[in-house]
Amino acid sequence: MTDLYPAIEIGECLDETNAEIYKTKLSGVVTKGQLVVWSTHTAGEIGSVVAAGLGASNVAGMAMKSGVSGDVIPICRKGIVKVTGSGAIPLGSKVAPGALGVVIASALLDAPASYVEATMQTELDKIEGRVGVAAQTFATGDIGLVLLDCPGE
Repeated sequence: MTDLYPAIEIGECLDETNAEIYKTKLSGVVTKGQLVVWSTHTAGEIGSVVAAGLGASNVAGMAMKSGVSGDVIPICRKGIVKVTGSGAIPLGSKVAPGALGVVIASALLDAPASYVEATMQTELDKIEGRVGVAAQTFATGDIGLVLLDCPGE
């Protein structure tokens, strides 16, 4: 494991003034720097979040603090953030959520030879699961910068 950008800690934004950060409630245990996904909704509140799992497509952002169920913490949805990578992630490649809220290289698209709905949906799911771009080259377990841009607009 290598720290590719020691100037900031995991779970922090490089430039918070240009990031999109909001607060939300946790519905499970979350560690600072993990990607989080939308979990449950309580009337009168913004939805709560939990740590993302492999292939999650409803990523809300990255946890900027650790907490347990019921805690309200800041989440970064857009910005340059420091996260843990799993597997080799080349500079500039699209990233997606991996197990336990880390980032992995997004699967490459594979244009099917003919239209089959299930095959097309598989390719669309790859796009839907992308959450940003690697701003550094990661090896397994490295901690580094990602240009986070969670889907939703």
